[in-house]
Amino acid sequence: PATLELVLQHAPHVDAFVIACYSDHPVIYAAREITTKPVVGIAEATMHMACMLGHKFSVVTTNRQWEPLLWDAVHHYGLAARCASVRSTGLPVLALEEKSEAETYALIHNIAQQAVEQDGADVICLGCAGMSGMDKRLTADLSAPVLDGVICALKFLEGMVHYGISTSKRLAYAKPEPKTLDNLPTIFATAYGNKAR
Repeated sequence: PATLELVLQHAPHVDAFVIACYSDHPVIYAAREITTKPVVGIAEATMHMACMLGHKFSVVTTNRQWEPLLWDAVHHYGLAARCASVRSTGLPVLALEEKSEAETYALIHNIAQQAVEQDGADVICLGCAGMSGMDKRLTADLSAPVLDGVICALKFLEGMVHYGISTSKRLAYAKPEPKTLDNLPTIFATAYGNKAR
């Protein structure tokens, strides 16, 4: 609820929302329901952009537990035929921050290089917001596009805002039906059309 509460609080003052967790997170879909502003997740943004830049993409993520979750996301987005692999560094997100910048870069570079050379990827998606800022150097070193999820999401949103389009409210992301809310912040009453109790 905290993320959705922030969406509701800030919707009048912003043009769009980035959900900066590299996953097919349910909050993306819930946010699309409760705001008229466009909402983009960083995983979906990189994977779709990758399909426009090459034939096959690979995702380089943090620890191994993310591999099956990201394969699920690939399938949900309808991109299984375009995904060469999902590979992990074997380290949790915070462990990437604990290593030196050189160690972190070398680890991600090696995994990305394996995806290119062994799996046939011609585009790499950096599968964690904590990897932001490495894309340009990796692109040069690998001679293949490497995508930063935060940048991809922002660029998609810039385009949507300038085009004057947003999430369809026709079916999947229609405004939720009115319901009684128990033990939720009162701000949710605006989204759900009823008073919080």
